[in-house]
Amino acid sequence: MEYGPDSGPYFAERNVVMIAFDLHVHTNFSPCSNMAPMVVLQTAHAAGLNAIAITDHNTTAGAVAAHGLLNSNRTMFRNFQLFTGIEFKTKYGEFNAVFLNPYECATFESMPRDERGRFYLPE
Repeated sequence: MEYGPDSGPYFAERNVVMIAFDLHVHTNFSPCSNMAPMVVLQTAHAAGLNAIAITDHNTTAGAVAAHGLLNSNRTMFRNFQLFTGIEFKTKYGEFNAVFLNPYECATFESMPRDERGRFYLPE
């Protein structure tokens, strides 16, 4: 395995870029985590991840805070991507929704629904 110029490891013979990510990460905005958003970003980056989705329980506040930190520290987190998600509990179990607009889906209760109560992503 070799390292590409700015993008991490890749297989040179196929020119395939390898991207490492975690789409289920909590900050201290969830009751199950004690890691501040900056610590989450630093830990993920130091572990070699290229992207994460912060999916705190019933809120996007941790992701909003992390986006602010990421944008103000872009030189430290070069080429690192952050996605917004939310984890919510239903009678069927816990679910994660990822790739949300944090300002339109700030809490589980505020997520957009159709006339039958099903969730959808705004355009």
